[in-house]
Amino acid sequence: MRLLLTLAIAAPAFAAPFYTMTEIGTLGGGFSNGRAINANGVVAGISTLPSSTGHAVSWNGATLTDVTPTHPNRSDAYGINDAGIAVGIADVNPNFSADMAFYWNGTSMNFFDSLNAVRSYAWDINNNGLTVGTLQDPFNTFSGVVWNTLTGSPVALPVQTGNFTEALAINDAGVMAGQVRGPGLQHAMRLAAGTVQDLGTLGGNSSIAYSISENGFIAGTSDISTGEFHAFFWDGSTMHDLGALAGGYSWGAGVNSSRYTVGYSYDAQFNQTGMLWEGTSAMHIMDNLVTNANGRRIASLWAINDNGQITGVLRNGMGVRLDPVVPEPASIVLCAAGLALAIARGHRVFNHSTGKRASVSDAVRK
Repeated sequence: MRLLLTLAIAAPAFAAPFYTMTEIGTLGGGFSNGRAINANGVVAGISTLPSSTGHAVSWNGATLTDVTPTHPNRSDAYGINDAGIAVGIADVNPNFSADMAFYWNGTSMNFFDSLNAVRSYAWDINNNGLTVGTLQDPFNTFSGVVWNTLTGSPVALPVQTGNFTEALAINDAGVMAGQVRGPGLQHAMRLAAGTVQDLGTLGGNSSIAYSISENGFIAGTSDISTGEFHAFFWDGSTMHDLGALAGGYSWGAGVNSSRYTVGYSYDAQFNQTGMLWEGTSAMHIMDNLVTNANGRRIASLWAINDNGQITGVLRNGMGVRLDPVVPEPASIVLCAAGLALAIARGHRVFNHSTGKRASVSDAVRK
């Protein structure tokens, strides 16, 4: 009994972290959404103006900045690197959808060279300035591209499976994740060193990858054999089903180098619910991990950095950043002391009760 109590004291050292939540605010409207977060915790996304028009924004933890202040139409930021360069799309014609890829260099908004495209999209940017996106030509043909510099021309991605390769995420090694498409084909893909790798599905017909970590983990969504969609985590060789709440559907939107995946799922009442997955071992409703939620509910989580900071949006339409709670030094000492005591008692149990060593050590590892 004492051993179990000691293990319970030590357990928090192995549990998912707790978080504090900060709202990023708005540009005067009633909605905002954090879509991307860099290593410094700077969030990029969208907020509405008093006119209800959405504008791309950057939030540094204190100030929400309109990155397209002179643009009269809708804009949205989907990626940001550690230098604070944000990329996204901006509507150039209010009469019909005509999104064009743009970047914000910290002081001004600029459009990427999109050649003869009638629409273009910038999805993500790495710390080397490589930006992945999509072009749509006048014949309604789509092509995935990468801009090697902010001012350079786009370079088409190789097509080795299907007839369309699209990258939605890129890490600093230049490895990309996204999708390949063709007649009857939509599969998550990884693109490295010019080679496109089809990642397959979770047993259904389609999948798509939305995020890649710096060490190559990939997160996304796939349908399963029953037709429902589930979040997945790809560990470098295998696509793992991360499961879903009782509503049966989940989406994986962001992943970091510590195997944490964020996204959302639907509960039994079909409420959209922000989720955190620890590798393939545990699934958490994010609301249960926030120390200062005060009744606020998280609808979806879109990105996580390697410091564990997360961004997303509440059910009330307010963008947020979640920061891991760092344990007080005294708590760390107590956890370490509890774990040491558990191990010591485990050895004593082995010495005095033959055959118990494996079960004790297994309990300590958990």
